[in-house]
Amino acid sequence: MHARLAADCLERISAQSALRQSELLNRQIIDNIPDCIFVLDVTLDRRFKFAELNPAEQKAVGLSTAEVSGKLIEVYYRKMLPKTSPRINVWRLVRQSATKVN
Repeated sequence: MHARLAADCLERISAQSALRQSELLNRQIIDNIPDCIFVLDVTLDRRFKFAELNPAEQKAVGLSTAEVSGKLIEVYYRKMLPKTSPRINVWRLVRQSATKVN
C-alpha cells in the first residue's frame, strides 16, 4: 500500500515538473517571438476578453497586459466595429490583428 502511494506521489511530482517545464518553454517562446500575439478568453455569452498580450503586441498597440487583461475586446476596438453583427466583426478584427506585422 505504502509503495503504491509513494509511486503515485513520485508520478504526480514528475508530471507537475514536466508541466512547469512546458509552460516555461511556451512562455519563453511567446515573450521572445517578434510576431504580435494576444490571447483572448471567451465568456459564457460568447464575447471576447483579453487574457494577455506578448511584448511585440504591447509595443504595437501601446497597451500592457495589465491594462487590458480581463477587459472586453470591444472596449478597445469600439470605434473600429460597425454597429451590425458585432460578433462577426470581432472575429474579423481578431483575424486582422493576429496577422498584423510590425
